[in-house]
Amino acid sequence: MHDQYRAFLGVPFVSPPIGDLRWANPVPPTPWTSILPTQSFKAGCPQKCDLPPNTCPQDLSEDCLYLNVYTPRAANLTTPQPVMVYLPGGHFDQGTSGCLLYDGSTIVPSSHVILVTLNYRLGFLGWLTNVGQGNFNIAGNFGFMDQIMGLKWVRDNIAAFGGDPNRVTVFGQSAGAASIRAHMISPASKGLFHQAIIQSDPLPIPLRATDDASSTGKLFTDQLNCQDINCLRGKSVDDIVSAQEVVAKKVNWGRIIETFLPLVPTVDGTIIPYHTFDAFEKGLVNQVPLIIGDVSEDALLFIYKAANFSVNDLEYEAVIAFIFGTDAASITEKYPPYPFFGDKRPAIGFLGTHYIFECPARYIDRLLYKNNPSSPVYLYQWDHAIDAKLWGPNYWYCYGHVCHGSELPFEFAGTEVLKMVNWTVAEQQLSQSIIGYYTNFARSGDPNVGPYKVSLNWPQKGLLSDYCDFWDPLGYRHGWH
Repeated sequence: MHDQYRAFLGVPFVSPPIGDLRWANPVPPTPWTSILPTQSFKAGCPQKCDLPPNTCPQDLSEDCLYLNVYTPRAANLTTPQPVMVYLPGGHFDQGTSGCLLYDGSTIVPSSHVILVTLNYRLGFLGWLTNVGQGNFNIAGNFGFMDQIMGLKWVRDNIAAFGGDPNRVTVFGQSAGAASIRAHMISPASKGLFHQAIIQSDPLPIPLRATDDASSTGKLFTDQLNCQDINCLRGKSVDDIVSAQEVVAKKVNWGRIIETFLPLVPTVDGTIIPYHTFDAFEKGLVNQVPLIIGDVSEDALLFIYKAANFSVNDLEYEAVIAFIFGTDAASITEKYPPYPFFGDKRPAIGFLGTHYIFECPARYIDRLLYKNNPSSPVYLYQWDHAIDAKLWGPNYWYCYGHVCHGSELPFEFAGTEVLKMVNWTVAEQQLSQSIIGYYTNFARSGDPNVGPYKVSLNWPQKGLLSDYCDFWDPLGYRHGWH
């Protein structure tokens, strides 16, 4: 317990996915009758984490399906407060809810919301699909179903913490954002949330068809030399993580966009019945008030991680030709390589940010408005870099740049993270603004309407029209095949 908020850390919402529950649908936890200690984070799910500092778990265990609840000290049962449920990102194979970055010590007491952060299974433990390959019939989407169980836990229990189960905003960044996109498509998620905030979702990276996901799954089961589920369940966590690393290096260059995110939810026809653009173009979504957007150099981090070498003009043009095929000439004309002398990776990052993040977000924004003009959609772009200390030495190429995830320290502004940086007055105000926008939205469905006054009204108008008007006719399915 703290002066201004309460934190209930490590609350079980699913039985540990071990033994026969490994690669099985999640089941509710065994009830407990004594007082449950909730003073510390639980372990993160098995992974090999190379994310920036303050986002990796301290400990790892398959027994990792826990959530954390932060409430204002003054929360009570007579005046239920809006609830914000955060799904952490991390490539679907890294990250945890139990880290300093997602600390609710600032956002909760300053805004009088209830914050829930939760874990879900990662890597092949969470996203293995292997249907029709040998003796396997593993339908996948276990991590996605963990998230659904977490949302059901919120629906059934959050009132006891002073939260309003009828005002739930789900928000997430990167893989967390892609998860929310899938929840907007899933019939199983309907009614479990009432608003959504999607941050830096790589929309052109498709959800996987079952056949494609099963081919990747077979690489994994073959790497472990297993022919059935019992063999897989007998493998150690270390064996599983090691096999996952090997499979991740077996790049399918024929589907190059997928190499940036090889493990994603699977379109299984039931839990997730449609591919992203098919669902949004046909209006087959759980439409709720939405904020969607990105940061201004979202792709830069991925380009530098994928290519740890300087790229010249010929290599730049070869990459564009390989990904975009017959559209390459017009794209190269729109995005000529720069700088004139030197490394062209910044130019690839500029193009990639528009194609993978910013313009498809605008496209989804317009589709949702077309399908249901009465349901508001707000589009944003974040354009402020974070302190280099928060990136650490491995991400030197993000120093001074607005890389993927740059908004998160401002969005949460947790006490321990704030101790690591020296924010200017303007940065403090920027943090207060994004917290105000998001919590107003959680309360009213409109970032401009609520008790927390922000410096500017959020305009409902266009973004990056010149570039996105170029991309929309070309579409966002390049590199799928």
